[in-house]
Amino acid sequence: MNSIQPTDTGSGPWEPGAEAGNQPFRNLSVVVPIGFVYRPAGILRRLRRLIDSRLFDGAELIVSVAVRNRFGDRLFSSLARRISKACRVIFVEESGAEISIARLRHEGARAASRDLLLFYDVDLICSQSVVEKAITYLKGNRNPFVIIPSIYTRKKALSAGVSAGDGPVDQVWKGLLAKRRYDLIYHVAMYTSTILIERSKYFQSGGFDPNFSSHGLEDLEYICRLCIREKVFELSDVEEFLKDGKAVSPLFTEGFRKYLNIITIPVWLEGIFTVHLWHSRPKRTRYFKERKRNYGIFSSNIKEEYYKNLSREEKYQFKREYLESYYESPLAEIEKILNSYGEKLANQGVLFLDNPADLYRNRIERFVIDVLRRLDKKVSD
Repeated sequence: MNSIQPTDTGSGPWEPGAEAGNQPFRNLSVVVPIGFVYRPAGILRRLRRLIDSRLFDGAELIVSVAVRNRFGDRLFSSLARRISKACRVIFVEESGAEISIARLRHEGARAASRDLLLFYDVDLICSQSVVEKAITYLKGNRNPFVIIPSIYTRKKALSAGVSAGDGPVDQVWKGLLAKRRYDLIYHVAMYTSTILIERSKYFQSGGFDPNFSSHGLEDLEYICRLCIREKVFELSDVEEFLKDGKAVSPLFTEGFRKYLNIITIPVWLEGIFTVHLWHSRPKRTRYFKERKRNYGIFSSNIKEEYYKNLSREEKYQFKREYLESYYESPLAEIEKILNSYGEKLANQGVLFLDNPADLYRNRIERFVIDVLRRLDKKVSD
């Protein structure tokens, strides 16, 4: 699937400091893709903030930069190279108006040398303890990968001064969620492009498909392909799995999105998540045009992987019977997952509503959860 050739014209091999042996992430390579199609100055600022935070001390930090044949790209790419010696910068030539984020991630992975890969983003903030927990979770997980959820913030969060965090980011945001500060949040994305995976498994699975253009489904295609390859879901109907029923709430999603919640809600409950900082967005006309094309690639790749693995006799993580029960009555099954972690459904209302900012009172939240539970029982009946 991936037939592109290396285009590494970076700043030479990355050399860790002498103290790297004492740092917790010496087996980790972090790949950060960036392009300068939109808000180039903002991306550079956030790249500098990421590096200055020393979040990944001891890790191999690789910044994969898309370069189109344009003056602006050449200029900002040269600036990216000078930001810090603490990262390795590689350049990936792009010929079109849009860039392929999938290609950038894949080229970054090709340049990596450590045992573990973490695909990250410049717009994220996180704590070292979260990365450590993710690595621990990966080692004890049935699957050789971890998909890390993210809290998407509103612009108000930046002005409120909580984006940088007064202390560990995860602890700050756990406190904000406990106080029901949902006015700072757009939603919680349970499945994202922030993926931790064994490097060997990444290449065995084929990696990100560089045929995808821009953003849109390139990350979910790879995640779904991984799930099929690793026998996570015993699918009875690949066409049903391919439905792209988008909704913020896991209760109202359809197709592959509904399935992915099963493996990411436990990650969230372990306290493993990032925070996605607000940024301005460009006009979406081109995005939706590319997304339609991307869905064709997504559908073709998933079908190919499904039929290729159909004859493999191995145990599935989630059997067909369970998936059918979950699909008909998702809230009941999600509540079982929460109960296994000693967590109450009423305390996780932020996961289930399309607009968490509407939840200002605990009483309202419990009422909504109760209504959802009643509806769920009616569906299951």
